[in-house]
Formats: sequence, structure tokens, C-alpha cells
Amino acid sequence: MPTEVNVPLDKEDNVVRAIFSPLMPNMQGMISKNAFALRHHEDYISVNRTSVASWQQDIDAIPQNNNRVLCGYGQMNVGRIQAQGFTMDGESVEFQVYARHSSEDKSHAGISSYLSGQKLIGDKNTIYKHIPNNVSADRLSLLIRIKLAKLANEHFVKFEQPQ
Repeated sequence: MPTEVNVPLDKEDNVVRAIFSPLMPNMQGMISKNAFALRHHEDYISVNRTSVASWQQDIDAIPQNNNRVLCGYGQMNVGRIQAQGFTMDGESVEFQVYARHSSEDKSHAGISSYLSGQKLIGDKNTIYKHIPNNVSADRLSLLIRIKLAKLANEHFVKFEQPQ
């Protein structure tokens, strides 16, 4: 397990994406592609490493309110995340997972996406900035989010919600 920040995780490691309702589950109760949208200026999707003993407490510490309730998590293997890479419009898309922990969130990590070696950064409306003109930002964003959501749905742990 990496003790340094910004160090790639091993392919054998597993991470979880905390899922909050009402925006992250879809109408069928599965993890929505929206759970993997980069927000403005973000360059990674936050996840937590299951190899760190405090990962569940770290997820529980994420702020919640009436419009943001933790409803489960999707577990993914780092090697399988990396294997989701693809080619689009002649450009390669790759995924990497890095340690991003802090003293407050010891299990924090991040999934970064790269287009031909350049890290993708979220821009307004989940469209990436700084991409070549030959690449459709909307289509790229959609494909990345669908691939990660599909993978996370393979091991989606749903919490019982109070009525």
C-alpha cells in the first residue's frame, strides 16, 4: 500500500466509490454514470482504498444532508479500472488510480483519465477542457462515465434507507 500521495496503486488493490442519493443512483437503483462525472477543475474521481482499515469510517465522514445521503458504494479493482482504456477518434484513453490520502481521509484515492497522455480536467457541464478539436468532449465524457459506472455496478453494495 502506498504511503506517499500521488503514487499509482497496485493492480491488485480495490477501491470503492461512495454513492449518494438522489443524484448517483439511476431510476433502476443502479449506479448512474453521473457518479463518475468530473466537476469543474477536478482531475480525478474520488474513491477510497479498501486495503486501508479506516475506509468505511472515511466514507461515513463525507458530509451528508437532506439532498445528499450515502446510499452505498461500488467496489472496483484497480487493474480492471486500468483495463477499461480505449481508443476514440484516433486518441488513446487510459485510466490510472493514485493514492490521495490525508490525515483526515487515510484511504482517499483518485481515478484519473488521460487522453493521449494528457490528464483530463473537468470543465463546466462535465465536458473536459484542453482536448483536441478532433475529439468530441461530450462523447468522451459519456464513454468514460459509462465504463466506470458499469464496472462499479458489478459490486454495488446498497445500504438500507430509512423510510
